[in-house]
Amino acid sequence: MESSIELYAEYTFDSLVVGSSNQFAYAAAKAVAHNPGVLYNPIIIHGNVGLGKTHLLHAIGHDAHFADQKVTYNTFEQFFNELRKNIGANSMELFRDKYRDTDVLLLDDIQFIANKKVLQEEFFNIFNDLKRLRKQVVLTSDRHPKELMVEERIKNRLEGGLIVEVSSPDLETKKEIIRKKCKRNRMFFDETMVSYVATNVLDNVRIIEGILLKINAYSILMDEQVTLDLVKHVVEETEHDFRVLI
Repeated sequence: MESSIELYAEYTFDSLVVGSSNQFAYAAAKAVAHNPGVLYNPIIIHGNVGLGKTHLLHAIGHDAHFADQKVTYNTFEQFFNELRKNIGANSMELFRDKYRDTDVLLLDDIQFIANKKVLQEEFFNIFNDLKRLRKQVVLTSDRHPKELMVEERIKNRLEGGLIVEVSSPDLETKKEIIRKKCKRNRMFFDETMVSYVATNVLDNVRIIEGILLKINAYSILMDEQVTLDLVKHVVEETEHDFRVLI
């Protein structure tokens, strides 16, 4: 079956580095992907930005799609924009049918629905229909469901599901993330370089990815060999830019 939106090809269970920070979330996500709508429904994956929540969401989608399940993925912002478009076009039944006619619904960043009454109402109704039909719902959030600014009835539904946290990776997990991403991008990093990045970069996988991309770009565009000095330069420059932004 076709998914309603293309999933990120690189976000699979095999490409995820599993450590103490995400081991339980990983196990729960795999269980849901292999037996959707039965074991844990809904499942809510929460944690800070850049720790792999979206990666797990897409990994579930890939495995469910491979098992011939119809998968629908969206962010809550896209869900909201689609909702408003259909309200304006007087085509709400088409909107509702799209989301009800799925086996696995994956929605990213549920915190976006805070203080949006119409969005909460539509999500609540679609969620109830899918739950009744034993269809799987998987959500991500940057905070625990009890901290969401949503109606109590939605909060109660979410807290009745399986809530798993993805926390900051420990040093060894960060090193393995760096090794794996370097290998995928055909970058040579010795262990000194790996340790430097792991020790000096924030616990955010996206920032790590950005730094590795920049190092690779420096090496290619400036025709420079990747050395520890180049790694230090890019890390210090990136950390400076990040401090300026905040």
